Amino acid sequence: VAYNTIGGPTANSIVCESTVGGSSTMHGIIGVPISVSNNVIRNFTNLSQSTNAFIIGIVSNSGMTISNNTIHDFRTASATTSQAMIGIIVSLSTARMVSGNKIYNLMATHASAANYVSGIQCNPGNGAYTLDGNYIHSLTAVSPAAIVSGIYLTNTGASIIRVSNNMIRLGIDGA
Repeated sequence: VAYNTIGGPTANSIVCESTVGGSSTMHGIIGVPISVSNNVIRNFTNLSQSTNAFIIGIVSNSGMTISNNTIHDFRTASATTSQAMIGIIVSLSTARMVSGNKIYNLMATHASAANYVSGIQCNPGNGAYTLDGNYIHSLTAVSPAAIVSGIYLTNTGASIIRVSNNMIRLGIDGA
């Protein structure tokens, strides 16, 4: 999957309207064992304050290379107490390379939710992972209970994870 643009050039070009009590999820690309490179995923807005509302730019649940993508200008009003917004998420137990991606201007706008905003999240199994040369900046959350992370590693188990040469800047509004 390469050289696609998902989302228009203006703010809020893809909007998920508010839902009451239901799931409200937005994904840019959900992967299979392939390469995802040189895509632009931008200007997603999720207005739902549901606890099942979130936005993920690229989802990888099998071996893939994710490189040189640009993910930016996501906003969510989610009330979830887990991940409200993730630029790229990789999981399961096969080899992965996440490199050269730019992720910026991700914002959780709920005033009190204890949710998470992450540039890259890695939920490894027993595979080998490399997170290298990614540029992550301007991740913010309005709620004082929220957690903002450039790279979030969970339950690393027997995995080998190399995290190198990434540039991360948090908490500064990119507008």
